[in-house]
Amino acid sequence: MTRRLLLSYVGLVLLALAALEIPLGLVYADGERDRFAASVERDAAMLAELAEEEIEEGNLAALPDLARQYAGRTGGRVVVVDRSGLVLADSATDSATGSGAREAGTDLSSEPDIAAALDNRPTIGTQATPAGEVLSAAMPGTSGATVRGALRLTYPMSAVTERVQTIWPALALGGGCVLATATLIALALARWVTRPVRALEAATAALADGREPDPALSRLGPPNCAAWPPPSPAPPPGYGTCCMPSARSPPRPPTSSKPR
Repeated sequence: MTRRLLLSYVGLVLLALAALEIPLGLVYADGERDRFAASVERDAAMLAELAEEEIEEGNLAALPDLARQYAGRTGGRVVVVDRSGLVLADSATDSATGSGAREAGTDLSSEPDIAAALDNRPTIGTQATPAGEVLSAAMPGTSGATVRGALRLTYPMSAVTERVQTIWPALALGGGCVLATATLIALALARWVTRPVRALEAATAALADGREPDPALSRLGPPNCAAWPPPSPAPPPGYGTCCMPSARSPPRPPTSSKPR
């Protein structure tokens, strides 16, 4: 009985932990992806403004340095195009964040995100590349209603995946500590609840062996069980002999009835 109670308590705790920790981990993962996407979108918009200023001033030679400096600090990839979709700068030196570096003058106007940005429509989403999935944000470089170019900022999704994966071991560790504590409490509670049953078994075994049960066993366990009436006290000496004939008094002679 103790084992069944313990298993039932632990099962309830496991169910509660699963109902809490799995949704918590999923919500955390979604939140990390949303924060990552918002950060990439914000940086892309900022870089697009800086690139637009350089394009407007005709300082095209500063664009490669702008792209490389940002990529060196953050690990992202920056591609800048003019209003026709021709590449002006690309920070990529390898394929870590997509395909190989695009040479200056490469036409990217046919790519959907660049075409949308040149149409003054920002886009953000994931793309599949030979190096893996990346998060891409394409922003127009505008001055008023005039689009002077566009900028694409990409990051490998592994950056956010690694952060998301760290939450599951932490949740598992916390859940393990809670489960271990709950198991100890459940074991103590199950043994306390089943004490009257074990006391009854001990009393039954004592009676079967011809021994007197221990009255203290009736006071173990929960209050409602400990309040059971204690065993009846032993009868006083001579109890049950007052109505029995004494061994020393002679038996009475039978009364004979005479016929009238």
